[in-house]
Amino acid sequence: MNPSNRKAVFAKFNLQNIKSVPHTTGHYEFHHKGKFLYVGVAGGEGNVGDLHHRLLFYNEKESQQTKLFNYLNTHKGEIMFKAVPEPIALARQHEHTLKQHTLFNQDNKRNIK
Repeated sequence: MNPSNRKAVFAKFNLQNIKSVPHTTGHYEFHHKGKFLYVGVAGGEGNVGDLHHRLLFYNEKESQQTKLFNYLNTHKGEIMFKAVPEPIALARQHEHTLKQHTLFNQDNKRNIK
């Protein structure tokens, strides 16, 4: 990942900041007080699967009841997110590498029991 990617958004996870995320492909991350929580890929462009819509999904109050959603809701206002617009192939490569360091990606080697 190019750290000088000026299109990347790193901000508090709230509706106002999600509005600045583009409707494009890329990967997104959640962080909390130095912990890397989750990384995901948004594969659509201009539809429900784009970066903007994926982050809106996680911001919904009545979303799925998973450990990640419970954590995000419990620590509302403290969670930071990063959205990185990039081609889908690159986003998938980044997700594959980064998820090995997260707390909530179920398919990382550390979380598989």
